[in-house]
Amino acid sequence: MKLDKRACRKAAAKQLSLPAGHGLLVAKQIDHLIKAEIHNLGHTKMLVLYLYPRQQCVQGNLFPKWTVFLSRREFITLRRDEGGKTAWLLSMLDRLDCSYRFLSRCAFCSRKDEQMVFRFVGEKDSSVPALNALFRFQRRLWEKRTHQQRVLRDQPIVQRMRAVRVLPHGFSAWVRQNVMPAYLFYDRTGRKRVQAYCTSCQQEVWLTDPKNRRTTICPHCGRKAVQKTRASRARRHEDRETVQLIQRVSKEELVVRVLKVRYWYTGADAAQQHVYETARYFVRRQDDGKPHMEAYHYAEWHDGATHWQPGEYTRPAFWNSGFDAEDVGTVYLPNLRAALRGTPWQYCSIGRFYRQIKEPIQASGFLVAYLEHPVIEHLVKVGFTRLAASVAYERTGSRCLDENQHRTHRILQVEKGDLLLLRTQQVDARWLYCYQNYLGRKLRGRQQLLIWQMEHNVREVPEEILGRMTVPRFLDYIQEQAGHYAKTSSTIQGVVTLYRDYLSMCQEAGYDLKKRAKLFPKDCRTAHDEVQQYCQWLHTQKVRADFAQAYLTVGKKICYKHKGLQIVCPSTPEDLVQEGKNLNHCVGGYAERVAKGQCLIVFLRHTEEPEKPFYTIEVRGDQIQQIHGDHNSNPTLEVERFVAQWKKRVLTPLFKAA
Repeated sequence: MKLDKRACRKAAAKQLSLPAGHGLLVAKQIDHLIKAEIHNLGHTKMLVLYLYPRQQCVQGNLFPKWTVFLSRREFITLRRDEGGKTAWLLSMLDRLDCSYRFLSRCAFCSRKDEQMVFRFVGEKDSSVPALNALFRFQRRLWEKRTHQQRVLRDQPIVQRMRAVRVLPHGFSAWVRQNVMPAYLFYDRTGRKRVQAYCTSCQQEVWLTDPKNRRTTICPHCGRKAVQKTRASRARRHEDRETVQLIQRVSKEELVVRVLKVRYWYTGADAAQQHVYETARYFVRRQDDGKPHMEAYHYAEWHDGATHWQPGEYTRPAFWNSGFDAEDVGTVYLPNLRAALRGTPWQYCSIGRFYRQIKEPIQASGFLVAYLEHPVIEHLVKVGFTRLAASVAYERTGSRCLDENQHRTHRILQVEKGDLLLLRTQQVDARWLYCYQNYLGRKLRGRQQLLIWQMEHNVREVPEEILGRMTVPRFLDYIQEQAGHYAKTSSTIQGVVTLYRDYLSMCQEAGYDLKKRAKLFPKDCRTAHDEVQQYCQWLHTQKVRADFAQAYLTVGKKICYKHKGLQIVCPSTPEDLVQEGKNLNHCVGGYAERVAKGQCLIVFLRHTEEPEKPFYTIEVRGDQIQQIHGDHNSNPTLEVERFVAQWKKRVLTPLFKAA
């Protein structure tokens, strides 16, 4: 029920009637005075509270700052600012002001006002303060209002969820027999043949020579089960799994329901079960043919028309297992064909894909990817399960495929003779892309190389290596070097990376790699370290030469003296290192920047002490980038004036002329 704001506004501006010397007006512990009245506004009986700021009343302004209107079902507040402008608020009584403990610093003008509040809110306990009773009454109204708003907001979700059907008949039995771990519980008797209980088929079977925690086959249902003595069974042994149920909503829409199944055994052979749902994903095909997915999660705390709320389940923090947030799990297969019939997914191979990959999958992601990449169906049917998974679950998984083709080798952009190898090795998108590169370069021995890479998980063999030798020679050399480092923690990929770096540095140093001794050193790591030291020496010499050349171009033109200060240029990179050590800043790492021409570093010295570090200046063109003293201190006023004069008289004319 909405309140009549027009009628409320007429009763809002009531001046306070208290004598000038009243005690409440001089009580500094009180911030606001409250006057209560009962009015019939808009044919509704209301309690009207006038809140007057005490300091404002002392100054002569006797109009209320807030006027609170409360009925039996609703409340609202009219706020008045100093300029006389008003605004309606839905705030609670304790939220009208941001001051600390607002209600504790309010007081009623008379005992009659308190009694009026008690009678209106129906509070019979006189020991409760009137403001507290009023706050609790208003709190109940606010909770009821909020609940009604949530119910109205949840109505579209309620309508959405009505299309979801109940769980299929036999769901629990299928989960027990196909998803949950199976156990054979038996009593330890010392006999070679004992009777056991199978938790999967729920039948009594006979075991011969049982052993605790041994995996065996149930003689009745033929399922793998773990033998377990009843004495060693945990006091509360729990198993939990995620099951995804796909159901049809309409001809263009499916829903993927994520159900959590928990089994626990507390002194009994038969498990206690708990099945609950945490998420629903509605997947549909839009008019333009593109997929669209809506996610809902089960919010147990939500107080509304339904516990289902839009969005995915909140991901857990690092200290939480996050089982309820997982949307990857087993796919319920018995109803799958009927659920997909007559929908855009009628020929979707998600069931075959799940059986082939033999791993938990994300069904909603697969259904969305199927509409975007129908080639998934073809890949699953011809046996490229890992490649289909790459297309379905990786953003760049389809970049190596030609989806406009219909023949398998043309889709994969390989030769017919390569299909058997690629299918046998179960390549994914990254391995296929790697093999396509070998095929494009017409590399001999590419099949042998791919098998070796997948066996040793070597993701990349650089082109600069294969361009210098044959594949068999490369494989023999890497295996030989890996044998030398077998006792260390080096992997095959690490040896390949070491060899690549060695060849790159040899080329940089100008070595003749046509010589067998240089191309295939006996100890690759030792040869790598030697070439690295030589390259570092060459790099140092080059940096020193470029560093000197950078200051040679400006010569002595950049130097300047004025009022006891002067600009000095460094001679070598070591001067920058020493400057950084003396002034405790990082200018020692700027040598390469100077050598590359990115900046210039100059030293500011006292004329009387030209060798003592004072300030360091970084220059880029005719602009001053940094001026730092000891421990990166800022320049003094004297230094700023000197640098300004130096820039005006030296830097600007020098670089303009250049």
